[in-house]
Amino acid sequence: MSSEQQAISMLEQVDLHHGEFSTDRPYSILEIIGSTGNDDIRQELKEIGFRITVFTREGFIATRIVDA
Repeated sequence: MSSEQQAISMLEQVDLHHGEFSTDRPYSILEIIGSTGNDDIRQELKEIGFRITVFTREGFIATRIVDA
């Protein structure tokens, strides 16, 4: 399994336990280490309301998309 596939498989659980329906202060930043941020993971992030905002040497940071 690729690092992107591993990250994708974990996103649903992270969102379930730390998302807007689980807590009064849901997470708004994800730091993914070991992934390039390919199209598949970008799509998965978009589905849970995130987008990649910064690439790092180790991977990337995604932040929650806030509707204005």
